[in-house]
Amino acid sequence: YTSLLSNSDIIGVPLGEGAVRTLLGSSRNEQRVNASPVAQQLVYVTDRRGLEEVWIKSLAEGWERPLLTPTDIQTDGEPAQEFLNPVFSPDGRRVAVAVKIRTGVHIYTMFTSGGAPVRATSTNDLEFCATWSPDGNWLAYSALSGPTPELLKVRPGSGDAPVKVAATYGPAAPVWSPDGAWIADHDLKGHLLLISPDGQVQRPMPGDEGPVAWSHDSRTLYQVRTYPAALFAVDVATGKERKLRDLGDLNPYSNGNPGLSAALSSDEKTIVYAVNRARTEIWILDGVRPPRPWYLRLIGK
Repeated sequence: YTSLLSNSDIIGVPLGEGAVRTLLGSSRNEQRVNASPVAQQLVYVTDRRGLEEVWIKSLAEGWERPLLTPTDIQTDGEPAQEFLNPVFSPDGRRVAVAVKIRTGVHIYTMFTSGGAPVRATSTNDLEFCATWSPDGNWLAYSALSGPTPELLKVRPGSGDAPVKVAATYGPAAPVWSPDGAWIADHDLKGHLLLISPDGQVQRPMPGDEGPVAWSHDSRTLYQVRTYPAALFAVDVATGKERKLRDLGDLNPYSNGNPGLSAALSSDEKTIVYAVNRARTEIWILDGVRPPRPWYLRLIGK
């Protein structure tokens, strides 16, 4: 008989020459990764201990530890069920993450040094895939509060009502540019867009539904495109695109939608994202006795 096995790993793809590396890989799932803009650290979702948790890892020093577990966020004694797309703040000191609890999906923030997570909003919307403004004072995020998905923004923890930016939707997370001028997201048909934070200006860009990452000077938008997988760089000023490398079967992966994410390393040399590793095995089971016919079992023979 055949057995189909799969797990997701986190890889690093050099922007220039060099081999693709597996940064986090095991027989379990590591996915929904984000890279710190100021340190060689990753924050990601893993089920290595059975249930989904948010972990943080130092690539420079080699340590890793859980940052958020299901019991850290409980509703009437019921622990959290799922974590979606943790993302570092621009100074690397905080993380925002969407958490699925019994009452819905909501965004929380917490310090990387520890402490209790805090709700970013007080709405009943379904909230996914947050991204920080460069000054760390705002979060933009995908939301579903009615029939049409939206991109909203809010001052986390302020109690203020979220502000609508645009009607957007796609499998990939929105990403705010480091200079604050644009939020990269997708329109309702999955086309890549640059949207001003006030929602007044929208610029279509070449690309597909794959995840994106900004260069630190905001002049280049990198995208891991899908089917066929390839890494592209788009000049933001001109819209001119350039293929950096083909990626073979290394398509970006997330087990949730939206949930695709990619991030640029702090040294701006590598794009990190998650891939699905599937394999099929053929097994032989020895010593099995074929079952007796049903009528013999019925009469006890």
